[in-house]
Amino acid sequence: MARDYGSMPPANPEEVEQVIPRRSGLRAVVGRVGYALLSVGAFVVVVNNVAPHAKTSLVEGTTTLVETMKTKSTTSGLDFAATNEYSDTTAQPAGSAYPFIKKGKLVEPMRQTTFTATHETYELETCSWKINQEVSSQSSKTDTPWGAGVPGGGLTMTGVEVVMMVESPGEYQITLSCETTDGTTVENEAETVASLFVRRELRSMSMSDRHAYLDAFKIMSELSTTEGQSTYGSTYSSLDTFVALHLNTAGARSHDKIHDGMGVVTQHVAITQAFESSLQSIAPQLTVPYWDYTRDSATTKETQMGLDSKIFQISELWSSDFFGSSVGDDEHTILNGRFAFQKVGMVTDETAGSILHGPYGYLRAPWNINPSPYVTRYHKLCGVSPEDTYIDTDDTIKDLTDYKWPSCASHWELTFDTDYDTWYDWVWKSSYAPHGPVHAWIGGVGGDSCDETGDDAHYNKLIGLVDSHHVTLLKMNLFGYLKNMWRMELVETPHFCSLDAVDECTFKCNKNATRGDETFLSMIKSSLSMWTFDTDDMTDAEIMKIADVSLCNAKFWPGDHLEAASPVEASFWPIHPTLDRLLQYKALVQPFTSHSWADLDDSEEVCSSTASSDCYGHHPYDLTFWKTTISDDSGSFTSSYRTNEEVRVSLNPIGGDYSMPYIYDNFDWDHCANSDHSFKVVG
Repeated sequence: MARDYGSMPPANPEEVEQVIPRRSGLRAVVGRVGYALLSVGAFVVVVNNVAPHAKTSLVEGTTTLVETMKTKSTTSGLDFAATNEYSDTTAQPAGSAYPFIKKGKLVEPMRQTTFTATHETYELETCSWKINQEVSSQSSKTDTPWGAGVPGGGLTMTGVEVVMMVESPGEYQITLSCETTDGTTVENEAETVASLFVRRELRSMSMSDRHAYLDAFKIMSELSTTEGQSTYGSTYSSLDTFVALHLNTAGARSHDKIHDGMGVVTQHVAITQAFESSLQSIAPQLTVPYWDYTRDSATTKETQMGLDSKIFQISELWSSDFFGSSVGDDEHTILNGRFAFQKVGMVTDETAGSILHGPYGYLRAPWNINPSPYVTRYHKLCGVSPEDTYIDTDDTIKDLTDYKWPSCASHWELTFDTDYDTWYDWVWKSSYAPHGPVHAWIGGVGGDSCDETGDDAHYNKLIGLVDSHHVTLLKMNLFGYLKNMWRMELVETPHFCSLDAVDECTFKCNKNATRGDETFLSMIKSSLSMWTFDTDDMTDAEIMKIADVSLCNAKFWPGDHLEAASPVEASFWPIHPTLDRLLQYKALVQPFTSHSWADLDDSEEVCSSTASSDCYGHHPYDLTFWKTTISDDSGSFTSSYRTNEEVRVSLNPIGGDYSMPYIYDNFDWDHCANSDHSFKVVG
């Protein structure tokens, strides 16, 4: 039975509403037969140098245009469409799958939109348009992220086809009156249309939007919050601001507050929205794109015999035009493009006490002893490639160890398999196979113990004790192995390491430590048993030798994409909108049978945690660590801390709950059509 959380207090600090000043400036509006210039407090319309409503005779001795238009009228057959630069690149208009969006009439904020009037019978000569914001309070409020989208009196335009731009998401009312070539006046009843930002797949972005997005990210990686706000306004935040809070929440010793639990999707919806707001301070038309990484596995299956490691060699995403490549570099740093030799941020004397960091002072997890100052990508897990087969017998073990790149099958399963028809089961599954391997294979694991020359000298110490199959399992689990042992305080890393003495920066195993009834030995034995090691036939000394080789006397670390400071990577940000999109698709095609969070009375877990953890960040009543922007009952958008449950409900595209300022362009998986996992078409 679902628990009633209505009376339970939020675990986060007191909710604070964000007040963001409205933008202002000139916006040009151009029509086929008209031109409008919009600025705050001023509006001018000129048609062929004649004010459109002046009662001036067009020809001496004839009636005026206004008088002519009054002679005949009809309200039937008149319609209009809204298009922009993306309209000719897609089979269906953006947002067609959403039941609350009128097909072909979506208006994207901060993007020039062409409005074209048509009539089913008549040829149109000219038209008069008026656009008002549907919610009057939106036009006058200043405590919303975008302020008014049009002037208080509305926006008036003239022409059969006009180009205009609104400056905020919301609902707008369009009134249209046209004159036909035979002098008939045709009018429509005022029609309400939606204006929402559109998130598109990385590779579907226009070239100008792609460059604007990546350039804005680079600005955020180089410009501090103070410097950026002086240039771009109060909604700007530096990249390190996002890295630091993600690091503090994901790198906490008690538990991961935003992963490995039921808050994973909603917490990342919040951080993505906050990041998007900062991007928009630089380039206001931008959204964070999503990355449909099932396209990449479909390509390698078709062209590379399923060798997923080829993704980093053949995909345009790893070219200099996108995220750059580290392939072929012995130091595993980015070699080309705008992110070449991107550096990881560092704490200062003032921030070291409040921001978690690695022993070298870098903005990395406390367990990460990587000495490199550069963003690091290994694309392998201590030498193990993505296409290797790890476990093919026990499905339970496979879920714990298989890092197969997400495929059409894994996303189809999460959507249509009835095992995931409840929110509880779906969100737990979403944390891992459907997206986790993307982090794993970009960041990977490397270091001194992960010999890449092929002789594997370090792990050869286990010859005769452990077979090659189980060595592979050890390597694949090093990341979680280290992190979990650190959280249980069975492993410590130095608080400070010097680049002059890198060899001295090593792990320390607390072999005499206990946690309740558990000892260091019993915890190692439990981990090995989980990975199908036959520990019952091993002596304690043999188990401890495996611990020494794989952990206590080892030197390895995760790449930056596979750790608590992963937002430093440009490729991090499009990953989680993909889960948001998949969740919305699920609601459209096979809705949950239960929206309940964990029932603690029925031993359901809210998060993976240590005994001392309260799973803070994962309960439905916990506030997200970043502000989210949603519309309230009046239709105005406000930015504030919301509960996980509030965020989840706001993402529901059915039932009138949807209140986000963005949508996804489509829910198409055409690349899966030739597989055994065809996705239902919506819209």
